[in-house]
Amino acid sequence: MDLLIKNAQILPMTEEGLSFNGSIGVDYGKIVFIGKEPDFFKAKHVIDADHMLALPGLVNAHTHLSMTDFR
Repeated sequence: MDLLIKNAQILPMTEEGLSFNGSIGVDYGKIVFIGKEPDFFKAKHVIDADHMLALPGLVNAHTHLSMTDFR
């Protein structure tokens, strides 16, 4: 697996909106698990997200299309 984000306060995109402490596993650019880290998961890169909030699947799509002509 490529990336493990551990010890994050995870805010899932659910109706309840309740956050929980857990991990996010990423492989080939896709989220493969959210929650408790499986025993078999070995990551190339690990990020300790202690005291950080993670919003899995949320993408910052903020752009300035009018500014592309100035590049």
